[in-house]
Amino acid sequence: MNRLQLNAAKFEQLWCTSPRQQDRLPNIPLHVGSDIAQPVRCVRNLGIFIDSGVSMKTHISKTVSSCFAALRWLRSIRRSVSQAALLSLVTSLIMTRLDYGSAVLAGLPSHLLNCLQSVLNAAARLVVSRSQVRPRHSFAPGPALVTGSGNNPVSTCRACFLLSQPQGAFVSR
Repeated sequence: MNRLQLNAAKFEQLWCTSPRQQDRLPNIPLHVGSDIAQPVRCVRNLGIFIDSGVSMKTHISKTVSSCFAALRWLRSIRRSVSQAALLSLVTSLIMTRLDYGSAVLAGLPSHLLNCLQSVLNAAARLVVSRSQVRPRHSFAPGPALVTGSGNNPVSTCRACFLLSQPQGAFVSR
């Protein structure tokens, strides 16, 4: 006998359709047994936010927001830690957030991926002192990040610059 039960507190209903069809979707709750689920515009599954248009805008905005919050915290402590420790913190707090679930970002338009690129640029500026980087320098994204080709666009962009250099020098392609 199957002993699985539906957790009504975590049960959500998402209608996925094109943005033009969003207004035509029914706003009727779904009844499953004695539980009721109201339709929502965005759901979270395994840390990936999926919106009703499957555009990944919600996922990207929440990822960028959490990364910039971590960068603000790292900026406040950067003078208290060594360069190696700062590099390790950027790798563990920023790069892992960008890498997680990045396979679902393949094929997205470049204007959405540019938001993730801005996080990488800010992380690069944090690790490398201002005197080593020309002002207004933008680290070129890898070809996979721009075109959306490849299996993991964000981690292939990591190859755009080498974070493991002792002086923290970044190399752009």
